Amino acid sequence: MPRPSVGDEVTADYLDRLTYFPVTQLEQQAAQTVASAVDEAVDFGSSSEIFDDENWHDVSTNNQRITPNIEGRYYVHFHGTWTGINPEILILTSSYIRKNGSTVVSRSGGYKPSVTSTSALMIPSVETYVDMNGTTDYLEAVLAQTSGGSATRDTNNSSTGRCTFIVVLHRRA
Repeated sequence: MPRPSVGDEVTADYLDRLTYFPVTQLEQQAAQTVASAVDEAVDFGSSSEIFDDENWHDVSTNNQRITPNIEGRYYVHFHGTWTGINPEILILTSSYIRKNGSTVVSRSGGYKPSVTSTSALMIPSVETYVDMNGTTDYLEAVLAQTSGGSATRDTNNSSTGRCTFIVVLHRRA
């Protein structure tokens, strides 16, 4: 929709485009164990939807995906936490945001959990802006680790929270 010129009538639809910014916020509710060095999208199943203003997420079909139905530019944020990692091992943790299966942005960092705790508290967060077509484009969040063994994505850690994926319409096309 073109920007109105001086003297043009401003419609309710145009004003809605200026003031309505739908959000999907997901928080992982069920533990998900992932093998070392496996890039697997985070599952956001039952009860994971904190906000889903436009039904961009489905808890049962492709529950790793957010598929916006409005063409535009989106702000995307993801962070996650691990539990069950051997506290004696220095690991590399990586967070990714993927669009249509391809990595858009990633961040990695080395982390050694404390000797007494198996909860990794320092997971790299990632955020970016992504253009979406409003029909077939989808987003996924990935949290990977290289501990040499399996680890569980944390779902309820009082100090670190849980895997959280947020997508907000920033600007309509």
